[in-house]
Amino acid sequence: MSTRALVVFVDGETEIAVAYQHGDGYPSWLGVKLCEYLKGKDIVNGISSPRDAGSPFNGINDLAIRTLYALKAGHSGPDMPGGLYLYPPRTRDMDEEFVYYVSERDGKPYVKVFDGAKNPLFEGSAAQVLRRCKRETAAALLTLRKGSVTK
Repeated sequence: MSTRALVVFVDGETEIAVAYQHGDGYPSWLGVKLCEYLKGKDIVNGISSPRDAGSPFNGINDLAIRTLYALKAGHSGPDMPGGLYLYPPRTRDMDEEFVYYVSERDGKPYVKVFDGAKNPLFEGSAAQVLRRCKRETAAALLTLRKGSVTK
């Protein structure tokens, strides 16, 4: 069964886009991919030349489109169907097990992670959430090794 997730991009108090990830939505995959892409990048208002792959995001709208492209390219390839889908703001009830909110705080990407029941799991800078998502991976592997898998 697929682990569905939503990635919600927020500008201030306004949702600007929702992406639906059909599978691999758990923090140890989607959370890691999302935060690896966002960590260390700045969000600015206006950019100057030259631009390269390490350029800052020119606002939250630029962050959203570039992040979606990176997630799509990293999952099934940018020209492959399926996997990641774009939906209008405020889309919910897609049987999501996780919801990732991406916004700006102090000129940097800020990520909040909730479970499908809207319970907050963790939040922080992309680097902070990345560390937590990787710890979740390690904890899950340890649980599997002990043979005490819980649902």
